[in-house]
Amino acid sequence: MDMLRAAQALRFHSVILRRLSARHLRSILRPFFAAGWTADDVLHGLDHRPNGSAWTLTSDPSYVPGWIRYRLAPWTSAGLPARSPSQARAERRAAATAAALEARQRRAAAVATRAADPAAAAAAARAHLAASSPSALAAMQRRQARKARQVRRTAAAAAIAQQGDHGLLPSATEPEEVFQREVLDRHALPHIFRTSPRESRLPLDAPVAVAVQRAWLVQMTAGRRQDGSRTR
Repeated sequence: MDMLRAAQALRFHSVILRRLSARHLRSILRPFFAAGWTADDVLHGLDHRPNGSAWTLTSDPSYVPGWIRYRLAPWTSAGLPARSPSQARAERRAAATAAALEARQRRAAAVATRAADPAAAAAAARAHLAASSPSALAAMQRRQARKARQVRRTAAAAAIAQQGDHGLLPSATEPEEVFQREVLDRHALPHIFRTSPRESRLPLDAPVAVAVQRAWLVQMTAGRRQDGSRTR
């Protein structure tokens, strides 16, 4: 019954097909209707080739059944109807919808990955960019080289500063017994410097104490003769 209504709809829209009865049209187009073709699909197939080009009608066909079979022959494969225009459009829409859904899922997964592990996501993005763009790879390599040079300069400056600090305060790193033997006993410094760091009011490793020690040593050596006796 549905095929018959489709045939009647074809007769309503086409003057040429109106020359056949609805039952005759149904008989000719039965394979196409059975394959899911609609009345609009049949009208499109009669007016267009599968590549989209339009048929040119120079005169009314003398034999309508043969004309129908001739126009629909390109839409068959091995004698069977191929996909109808509406079916092809539905498949394209389904494919586009599936691709859009997959793209949304990939974006959501990427967002989740970035939220869970930003460092790994950034590394993956850099690797993808480097693989897809030689210029981007070269730029990243230049940036890494600049960062490495900056790290080396910073480390060298820190090492120089640390060496300078040790050079200004050498006595602060000497063991207590070495300082006692080499400084206090040999140069007879005041009693405040003979006490241990824990008992002294001025810690021996303090920068001020080091300066006082050096000043006292200068005074002591300046007040001695070359033979070792003190001047009056």
